[in-house]
Amino acid sequence: MRETPFFIFAMLFLMVFSPLFSQTKAGARIYVPPVAGYGMPEDNEFFQQQVSYEVVLQYHETAKSKRTSQFTLKGLIEPYTGEVSAAAKAVHVPDNTHPVPPRPTPRVRNNSDRREFFSWEVDGSILFYDTSDDVNLLPPADTSDIDKFNTEDLEFIFYLALVNNATDQAIGEQYIIYKAIDHSVSEMVSVMVRNMLSSIPLNMTRSFSKDSRDKWLFLDVNLLWAPRLYTNKDYQSISWLNFGASVAAEFHFMNFMSLGAGVQISQDWIVVSEKKGDEYQDLILEVPFSLRFVLKPGNNYLIEPYMGISGNFSVIGNTKPSAFSWFLGCQIGFDMGPGMFIIDPRFAMDFFESSLPTSLEYRRYLMQIGIGYKFGFISK
Repeated sequence: MRETPFFIFAMLFLMVFSPLFSQTKAGARIYVPPVAGYGMPEDNEFFQQQVSYEVVLQYHETAKSKRTSQFTLKGLIEPYTGEVSAAAKAVHVPDNTHPVPPRPTPRVRNNSDRREFFSWEVDGSILFYDTSDDVNLLPPADTSDIDKFNTEDLEFIFYLALVNNATDQAIGEQYIIYKAIDHSVSEMVSVMVRNMLSSIPLNMTRSFSKDSRDKWLFLDVNLLWAPRLYTNKDYQSISWLNFGASVAAEFHFMNFMSLGAGVQISQDWIVVSEKKGDEYQDLILEVPFSLRFVLKPGNNYLIEPYMGISGNFSVIGNTKPSAFSWFLGCQIGFDMGPGMFIIDPRFAMDFFESSLPTSLEYRRYLMQIGIGYKFGFISK
């Protein structure tokens, strides 16, 4: 009879989650930053929008920042004078090749209205490094230089580089020369993007999971194995076959901290003496609230040590559990399919003594291991 609840929970777990474990993302996450350099009015905006549009058409996903993407498509426009300039060749400057010292004084400060650049010389040309995390491109040139050219005959060159964010190396570079934006330019951009994205290894598009940790809200569902120790003044017993299930929500109000709340139901199986049949069974509804510290080692893991308090309620009424308990735990997650597979060990103790209908009082020491799945919602 003790195996029946576990069998039911196991069947529910397999029915709900087995389809999810087999899912993988179809494409890569690609960041398309603003196009650097300058062309005719609105050229920069056109190429950024066109490249982003083509990324989606090729069954990939656009990301809002470099931090949440696998690859970056960096673009640059400049007047075409018959040769490829040194500046244009530097459309992608590796992020680890820059003049920014480890601890600049004064500190680098970037916001939505202001960015700071460092300049340095490469092969006789002055290049600029954007110190923001998401855009490391050459800054827009002085557009007053365009007045030196006859705009009716002026041609432009658009460079595009595909960068692997993990290694900060360009894995593809192409360019087109154009005079004015028209349908043929749109078609050439489409060909450029398609050719460059074809160089992305398939295994990289399926293994990316970093963004699954960068959400505001999370929901997780767990199966619980909950062995418990019960002690009274005359007897001590351990029940190894307590099982349960839980649902919890989590709000990441800071990058390194979150608040959690949920509900869980589990068995209590109390033996009060050596006398055969002197035992009581109940179902306990717990409502836990927790404060969690969020750690994100590597690219695929989420570790959350936590502590909290839970309220306890008897479902059947065979026992009267302590109204409140405190607990400590550590949830460990790693990417699997659209979310994260999690393991959640926890230890808890009651604040007060629990009691039976016979007025016998006892203490509970609660251990549990949860195994489940975690979904994230609303990207940061």
